[in-house]
Amino acid sequence: MDDDVLTNNKNFFVKLGTRLIPGVVTEIVNTIDVNTGEEKPAALLKKNEIAVCKISLADVIVVDEFNLHKTMGELILIDRVTNMTSACGVVREVNEEADDVKEVDAAFRAELNNQKPVVVETVLSDKINVDFLKKVEKELLLDSKHVYLYVPAEGEDYTNVVTHLVNAGIVVILALSKAADLKIDGAEVLAGWESGVDATTVDVAEFIKKNA
Repeated sequence: MDDDVLTNNKNFFVKLGTRLIPGVVTEIVNTIDVNTGEEKPAALLKKNEIAVCKISLADVIVVDEFNLHKTMGELILIDRVTNMTSACGVVREVNEEADDVKEVDAAFRAELNNQKPVVVETVLSDKINVDFLKKVEKELLLDSKHVYLYVPAEGEDYTNVVTHLVNAGIVVILALSKAADLKIDGAEVLAGWESGVDATTVDVAEFIKKNA
C-alpha cells in the first residue's frame, strides 16, 4: 500500500473482478471516523483513512453493489505510475445515468494520463534546438509522460494541430522559429519560459513535469 494522499480528480487503474480499467476519483464525499462512525467533509485522504468517494470509469463494466454481489462489488485502486495499491473499497451505489458521467474532454483525457493539458511553446535557438528538444521529449516519455514534440512546417496551421493533440490529453512541446501569441482552449500555454530555466535537458524536462 503506498503512502500518497488521495485527492479529488486523481486517476488510477481500477481493478474490478478481472477487469483493470482507467478511472478517476471525481469526488471525496466524506471521511468516516472508524471509532464513532461520524462523517466529515474532506478534500483529501491519508493512509488508513476511510471515506465515501465517487469514481468515474473510462469504460463500461459489469459491476454491482457489494451487499448484492461481493465479487462484483469489490475494487482496488492502483497507481498508474508505480503500480502500487493505493486503496481498496466496496461499491455502495452504481450510477448508470448518462448525465452524471464526467464529460470526456481534454482535461479528462489528460487526467487519465496522470497529467494536465499543457502546451510548451518553445522558440528555437542555437542551444535549445530540435535535437535538444528530442532529448527532453525522451526524458519525459521515460518518466511515463504522454508527450509529443511538434515541429510544424513553414506555413502549417499548427494551432489546429496543437488543439487536436491537447484534446487527446497529450503534453505538446511546440517548437517555433519565433514567439507566437498562442491560445488553446482547455490548455495552459507555457511561453517565454526559456530564460528562467537552466538549459539542460534534465532541467527543462523537470520544468515541464512540474507544470504538467
